[in-house]
Amino acid sequence: IDPQFIKQMKRLMEKAESEGLHMSDILARELMDQQDGGLEDSDLIDTSAFAGIQFDLSKQLRSLIRKLTAAENLPEHEVSPSFKGTLRPYQKYGMNWLLFLRESGFGACLADDMGLGKTIQMIAYFLHVKESGRQKTPHLIIAPTSVLGNWQRELQTFAPDLSVALHYGPRRPKGDDFAAHYENADVVLTSYGLSHADTEELSSVTWNTICLDEAQNIKNAHTKQSRAIRKLKGLHHIALSGTPMENRLTELWSIFDFMNKGYLGSL
Repeated sequence: IDPQFIKQMKRLMEKAESEGLHMSDILARELMDQQDGGLEDSDLIDTSAFAGIQFDLSKQLRSLIRKLTAAENLPEHEVSPSFKGTLRPYQKYGMNWLLFLRESGFGACLADDMGLGKTIQMIAYFLHVKESGRQKTPHLIIAPTSVLGNWQRELQTFAPDLSVALHYGPRRPKGDDFAAHYENADVVLTSYGLSHADTEELSSVTWNTICLDEAQNIKNAHTKQSRAIRKLKGLHHIALSGTPMENRLTELWSIFDFMNKGYLGSL
């Protein structure tokens, strides 16, 4: 046996003993292979990061990889009868994609261009989650102050059955009153500015979904606002942005650190 291989194996076993083998590494390699036109039905992954060890992916995981890369044959969900409007085909596809990623445990970046209806895709998503009986805590939407009113109007127009609360202004609940005040709301709206000012209150709840509108607001990973938002806890994290590809990779990393913490490694 090649002595160099033995050394690699020893290092790998020591790493596995101390911190475990990371599924994210296997997923990242497999996703890259699929994007690069690798074997369509390849069961095995062979990467130097694992000293040449091959991993046999289960049928369920292979299916997930295919759906994540091709985004075909996603589970179809009917738009809620409570939704007061009609989704275009691409908007319905967007709703199904968001729900698929939620079920798969992945955060999402919905990056349709401005004016293509990201807001109503989110509203249809919120209705589906509520009516499926999986909503125990409210959804949190963090948006620029200038569009909070627009969110309120759109939610009232397209989903009047959803209970919407605005966390804003000098009389907003603080401290121990916060969670109790919003426990019966379906959706809580707040601003980026308050996400840092009220970080203690916002961090006290594990939100059903945390949705960032105009997510480029957290592109600078070092600001207090960005750090505070990336520490919030939600069952599903969604970023809305018509311009997710900014000037630097670090800005994209910051958005992904919110969506799927740890998936792209450290900064």
